[in-house]
Amino acid sequence: MCGRICCSLDPETLCCACGYKDANGKQRKLAWVKTKLKYDPSYNMCPRDILPCIVSGSHFEEEKEERVLCAMTWGMIPPWYQGDYKKRPNKIATHNSRLENIHSSTVYSPSLQKQQRCIVICEGFYEWKPGTDSKIQKQPYYIYATQDKEIKADDPTTWSNEFSETGGWKGFNVLKLAGIFGVHKTEEVIYLFFSYLIPTTILSDMYKILFSYYILGEHYT
Repeated sequence: MCGRICCSLDPETLCCACGYKDANGKQRKLAWVKTKLKYDPSYNMCPRDILPCIVSGSHFEEEKEERVLCAMTWGMIPPWYQGDYKKRPNKIATHNSRLENIHSSTVYSPSLQKQQRCIVICEGFYEWKPGTDSKIQKQPYYIYATQDKEIKADDPTTWSNEFSETGGWKGFNVLKLAGIFGVHKTEEVIYLFFSYLIPTTILSDMYKILFSYYILGEHYT
């Protein structure tokens, strides 16, 4: 997976798009947990930017909701790092990691042991296919979740984006990526800072990914 993500939906719309059916069969919106980080929608987000993630409410002492949306920075900060997270060197935080290595890693295994798993929410991400030789530019692909027949990923006017307690979410289907997160304390221990990474694995063929591809106005599956 590359280092560019699209997440342009506003915070309130994300609460609806990430809704779920509770144990009583009622459709519920998600709520944002309060942190010092602020999510700002963008069509072009990269590591260090702040994205929305779904996490269990059990990770927050005063949170009563089963699951919540939490703003987290893209790029996990190692548990031993004690400096200012805003001034951290690029080599300190990693935004992707091979799935095969996370269990043995001293950076990621503590998060797994604490069950600090999350779901990264976005509209899609960008991947580049290399050219047949160095003189040919890489071809960008926009990868997103399968949509209902009437919805076109490249045309927001087709997104009804409605939510009801009976029918749930009707609109653009957000892409949900598995992630793990860490909790970093500032030097003054004033507040907690959440960061995450996305585990990746080898694909034998990019075209076998079970998503739709959008290229320059044309739709591929």
